[in-house]
Amino acid sequence: MELTRALTTLENARMEWNSARLKFSVLHGPEATAAAAKGTGPAANALLAPRDFWGCCKLGLAFTWPLVAVATVAVGLLVALLVRTW
Repeated sequence: MELTRALTTLENARMEWNSARLKFSVLHGPEATAAAAKGTGPAANALLAPRDFWGCCKLGLAFTWPLVAVATVAVGLLVALLVRTW
């Protein structure tokens, strides 16, 4: 009985691993990962490529400007509400 449970657990884990390998190409092994790092594989991503300082600054600005815009609007609404009630 215990052996059957263990074999069932192993089979379920194997099926999960195979389904994850289909979804995420990084799980295919070191040669697929090396090919992706060179930009020849399907997992090559331009956001993960090495960048210089100004490239990193531009990327950071692109990711944070929406947050700054929302925070500015929220502070503006708060100030308007406080001025109106004063």
